[in-house]
Amino acid sequence: MQVWYDMRMMMRNTGIVIWAFAFPIIMATIFMTMFSSVGSELGMFSSVGSELGAHRIAVGVVESEGWEQAGALRATLEALGGTADETQVEDEPAANTNPNSEDDAPASDVATAKDASADAANGNSANGDTASPEPDNSDTANPESDAAVSVALDITVYHTEADAQRATLADDICGFITVDDAGAPTLHVSPVNAGTTNQTIVQAIIDQSLAVSGTLTAAAERDPALANPNSLATLSTLLTGSNAQTTELSVLREPPQQMSRFYYALLGYSCIMCSNIAQILIDRTRIAVTPAGTRRQASALPPARQLGAALAASWIIAWASMLVAVGYLWLVAGVSFGGRIWLAPLACAVCALVSCALGAFIGALPGANPNVKDALITIATLVLSLPAGLFGEPAIVFGNFLTQHFPVLQSINPAVQATESLFALTYYDSLEPFAASVATLAGIALALGAGAALFMRRQRHAYC
Repeated sequence: MQVWYDMRMMMRNTGIVIWAFAFPIIMATIFMTMFSSVGSELGMFSSVGSELGAHRIAVGVVESEGWEQAGALRATLEALGGTADETQVEDEPAANTNPNSEDDAPASDVATAKDASADAANGNSANGDTASPEPDNSDTANPESDAAVSVALDITVYHTEADAQRATLADDICGFITVDDAGAPTLHVSPVNAGTTNQTIVQAIIDQSLAVSGTLTAAAERDPALANPNSLATLSTLLTGSNAQTTELSVLREPPQQMSRFYYALLGYSCIMCSNIAQILIDRTRIAVTPAGTRRQASALPPARQLGAALAASWIIAWASMLVAVGYLWLVAGVSFGGRIWLAPLACAVCALVSCALGAFIGALPGANPNVKDALITIATLVLSLPAGLFGEPAIVFGNFLTQHFPVLQSINPAVQATESLFALTYYDSLEPFAASVATLAGIALALGAGAALFMRRQRHAYC
């Protein structure tokens, strides 16, 4: 009966209902809204890939000693647009077909891809607005090319950078590539093509060539025979051609999603915040802390039974709070928990045990009034939830830093362990990581409970 009485009393507390039950649902709803907008943007970008084969991309390259030595880049362009040596070499400056541009445009009108992307992100262009790329449906991809090649390049080689700049501003090509003496390629685009899909594709091709170049360098260091230019050219072709294949492997039960960390960190946050329930009920069972505690000590119910009922009631309410949050994430937010939703109540039960132990520990602190204890719980909730990654990308980076350099701090943080238990439940085939996190939470609860019992025993003797 005492447990039921304590539960009814706490559920009539508006602050407990808001912070233990309503707040996790509100935050989960906010996360859903944020992540749905991000997902729609990702869907937009993924849909672009299905349309890339409908048009070719005109790209220029500037002849230089660095270009002649850029074997990986040349092989990549050959694989996507034909042999570079067979492409047209411009002997005369490209004609200006754009009536909005001048014949002798200054070099500053053509920016590198990095600078142009920044301008496009800010909504700026040469004419005050940005333009979207229009696919050329009159020139389709080569039907004889391999189906794995979804992008075709029309490559034009220019003798000088000035010729390439004029062609870029005339919109004959979307941009041009220069290679310095150190072998570093740079993509130059006009403001009109800044931030467009064509620029993104060409930049991705350049990044691929850099990755291939790094692979070739590593291979040559391991096997001196591969340092031969002919061997490097052959290997480069194999790595970049249509016969190059990659296989996606997954070592997790589900594809990792960054948004899941926010959901699980929210449950860790609730684990710490619910400790306020135990702290309030503990104060109501102790003499000289609150008026209700003093009256209870004079009642017929033994203090040990009052304390046990308070802990049991706080554990049930904290567990119910986390179960409501988990049910909302599963049914409404679509969090699958790796198909192991039946184990989520066990994680919630252990988290609720930690919540009760922490609340009892803070509630038993000698010489602290209830307002100070409330402030301590609020501070503990914010500080312990920060490394769990609840407060955005900086918090995630901070948590990863602690995990790498101070793993002990993360292992004794109940909010982090609550988050990790649900992560392990979702993504790992084995249940051992989940069991390890649950055992760690149980150990934390045991240590906090022992500290609370020690404080209560000393205060009991002080008032005897």
